[in-house]
Amino acid sequence: MTSTDKKRAWFFQANPKKYNIQGALSKYKVMTWEVTRYFKQIDEDSFIKKGDIALIWVSGSKAGIYATAEVIEDPRERAIYPDAQYCHIKPKEFARRALLEIKPERQNPISREELIARGITLPPISEFYQATNFVIDKETWEIIKVILANR
Repeated sequence: MTSTDKKRAWFFQANPKKYNIQGALSKYKVMTWEVTRYFKQIDEDSFIKKGDIALIWVSGSKAGIYATAEVIEDPRERAIYPDAQYCHIKPKEFARRALLEIKPERQNPISREELIARGITLPPISEFYQATNFVIDKETWEIIKVILANR
C-alpha cells in the first residue's frame, strides 16, 4: 500500500463458536460481513469502503488468517447473504454489513503464532476481542503481504 493507494486492509473477525466460517468459505465466493466499527467517514482513510482488503481472521484455539477478500460494496443495512445456514446462533435479520468477494487462492491459514513471531500483536492477534473489524496499519500490512506472497 502506498501513500497514493487509498485501499486499506482490515481484519474481519469470525468467532467459530458463532459461525462456521470454514464451511462458508468453502461454499461461497461472495458473502456479507457485519461491520460494527469503522463505518462512518471521519477522514478519508478511517472507514471500511469498496476496494479495501479484508483478511478473514478466525478467533479461538486455531486462530489465524484463513482467507483474503475484497470489499465490493460499502457497508450498509442489509440482510445476511447468501444465507445463514453456517450460523450457530440466530443472526440479526438486518445489520450494517459489507459485501465481500472471497479471493479464490486459499492457502494454509497464517497462524496467530506465526504473526506474533513476526512481531505483529495488533488486535485481534494478541488476545480475543469482541469486535468484528480491526484496522491494519501500513507496516503490518506490508509484513502480511510478504507472508501471503510466500505461501
